[in-house]
Amino acid sequence: MKVGDQVFNIGGGMAHSLSILELLAYLEQLLDIQLRPRHLPPRASDQKIFVANNAKAIHLLKWAPQTSASKGIQQMVRWLRNEGVL
Repeated sequence: MKVGDQVFNIGGGMAHSLSILELLAYLEQLLDIQLRPRHLPPRASDQKIFVANNAKAIHLLKWAPQTSASKGIQQMVRWLRNEGVL
């Protein structure tokens, strides 16, 4: 099956979703830091919620997320440390 001209949403889907505040709390724990996010009024173009719908990728590519949000964040932090960013 050809899929070269297709567009796919790729993400964790609902099962692996988390809010920005959940992400910040996890990073605080993982990095042993305290973040001080500023809460600003929403902009007109802000989305209240976004979760990638993987249905098309699952159907056509037989692909589904294999990494949990926490595991993916840990891997990203490890990579950033290895690159000298953190």
